[in-house]
Amino acid sequence: MTMKIMTKRNIFFIRLLVIIIISYLTIFGPIKDKRIIWSYIFIAFYFSTNLFLPYIPDRFFISRKIFYVLVFFDSGMVSLGIYLSGHAGTDFYLVYFLILGLAAMSVSLKYLMINATVFTFLYGWILYQKNLLEGNLCVTNALRLPFVIIIAFFFGYIVETIVKDSDKSLKESEEKYRQLFTTESDAIVIFDEETNLVKDINDAALNLYGYDRKEFLRLKATDILADTGKAAHVKKEIIDGNTQNIQLQCHKKKGGNLFPAEVSSGAFVFQNRRMISTIIRDISKRVQTEEELEKHRHHLEDLVKERTSQLASANAKLNLEIVDRRVTENALRESEERYRTVLEANPDPVVVYNMEGKVIYFNPAFTHVFGWTLKELSDKKMDDFVPEENWPETDMMINKVLAGESFSGFESCRYTKEGNIIPVSISASFYRDINGKPVGSIMIFRDITKAKLLQEQLMRSERLAATGQLAASVAHEINSPLQAIVLMLDMMENKYKGDEKILDNNDFNMLTGAFGNIRDTVQNLLDLNRPDKEEKQPADINEIIKKTFTLTRSHLKKNKVKVNMELPSEIPNITASPQQLSQVFLNLINNSIEAMSGESGLRSGRESRTSIGGEISIKTDIENEDIVIEVSDTGPGILKEDLAHIFDPFYSGKKKMGMGVGLSICNGIIKDHDGNITVKNSPEGGAVFTITLPVG
Repeated sequence: MTMKIMTKRNIFFIRLLVIIIISYLTIFGPIKDKRIIWSYIFIAFYFSTNLFLPYIPDRFFISRKIFYVLVFFDSGMVSLGIYLSGHAGTDFYLVYFLILGLAAMSVSLKYLMINATVFTFLYGWILYQKNLLEGNLCVTNALRLPFVIIIAFFFGYIVETIVKDSDKSLKESEEKYRQLFTTESDAIVIFDEETNLVKDINDAALNLYGYDRKEFLRLKATDILADTGKAAHVKKEIIDGNTQNIQLQCHKKKGGNLFPAEVSSGAFVFQNRRMISTIIRDISKRVQTEEELEKHRHHLEDLVKERTSQLASANAKLNLEIVDRRVTENALRESEERYRTVLEANPDPVVVYNMEGKVIYFNPAFTHVFGWTLKELSDKKMDDFVPEENWPETDMMINKVLAGESFSGFESCRYTKEGNIIPVSISASFYRDINGKPVGSIMIFRDITKAKLLQEQLMRSERLAATGQLAASVAHEINSPLQAIVLMLDMMENKYKGDEKILDNNDFNMLTGAFGNIRDTVQNLLDLNRPDKEEKQPADINEIIKKTFTLTRSHLKKNKVKVNMELPSEIPNITASPQQLSQVFLNLINNSIEAMSGESGLRSGRESRTSIGGEISIKTDIENEDIVIEVSDTGPGILKEDLAHIFDPFYSGKKKMGMGVGLSICNGIIKDHDGNITVKNSPEGGAVFTITLPVG
């Protein structure tokens, strides 16, 4: 049951108690005049509002607006009920609004109920002292006491629900900020406007300036800026509200080395203090490139001037028309050379076609990405370059270009010389000669393999998160009836204690053992789905391994894989997150199963596997005050070229993901536990993963 459904149900029952008590107070109050008719109308209306509450869609109970509506509406209805009951002239209104004040000011529902209980006891003592708990209205006056408790619980529950929702939203917002802040590739520095002291930096800033975190947090903003006068000017602009888009500044590193930086800044308020956030990008390489290009441009201009002077001197006797023509031809040749230089420096593959669709030029980047040289394809069509399934979209692109249209960012696929297919983003346009006549087309192909891998990894992460949530949901649904069955088995065991015909029966023992296994599996699923940021605690590595293997029993059996465990009992505890380490072992187990069933793309396939099956061995040991865990299998091993990159992000030969996380994330989890993970191929065949973790 989701939190919003539980909240809705709780409000319905608490509100029902409020309506019942206020209705009783209204009917049996001290006034018995013509208001009684209005009292019944009031009660009927108030009951009907609660009957309609279950029909309000659940999604509205994650919004604060409905809680505000309930607070104001029920405050008015209860006040009206007090008036109709005839208690308006008593202290009842004062008591009611005092309880509302307590509910609004309470830190939590727990403390509110303690205060309300103490208040109710004192209020009951006052009623008793004034003899209001005797006579005809004794029941009516006595009902004030549970009314105070229920009203306090009702409004306190709503206030606490709103506060929890606010806390949850704030934590989610802070986590998103932290992830964006820490993963940003550019350096980010946040400093206090008043003191100029650095308040926070990301890892990119530490790498850029060369300080460690403690050193950096002792600096001022002026310590990293070479021109402090300009820093004061920029700071004033930010404070005055003129946010700087991009500033070119000179910064200095820890050793005093200066470098040009591209800086964007902005001001914000945090904890009642104005902060200035700056994003710094090192543009040293770009400046160096621009300086070299400027030198080259001046050199070319000098050469052009020199060549022009030589041509003018050699052709002095020719008529003006010939001179002008030759000057024009030289200028055109130089222009073409400039364009060729630009094309060859382009990091993306560029292909120039003539009107017949034949290649007349492509740049070195094309050879680097696709493998063909210009000599192999010059003056030829590249029909084999396009996969069969991509020809319809390719024909459409060709028709657009021939019609004089340009386009960019069109995604398709192309073959390499080796026959591999890679995803590309294509941009194309028509080009004309000096007279404006169409002579061909230019296409730019950008390799988007890494972008696709990133997108696929994100999608896999989302599917993995959804699978974990589903597993936890199924485990919760199974857990309740399972507990009932286990309870019945315990009751049978107690009932027939001493009856050997029943308790020593093999069927009864098998049934008890089977339900014990189911209970363990459900608990392991619930443990596996706990948040990744689980607090580290003393843990038994052998128990973590055993619990993880119980989750893969069906997978192992299906693929005919045997498990050998050597887990000595004297292995000491470690400080770890059991859930995270379980993810690591789960991934290694599933990778081994896939390798021995022929599904893994990272395994070498040195043997032709005609059947599934094999063995997984896992051992734990102590070496030099470290715990060593070794996970090996009898699969085909790992490709030699993959061994050096197997822990790199997004590096995978798999066609589909298993239950575990990627090996790069496994590596990150082990590093976070101050450990190390390595892999090698066993001489007997199969892969061997070795994990070391510190004791204690």
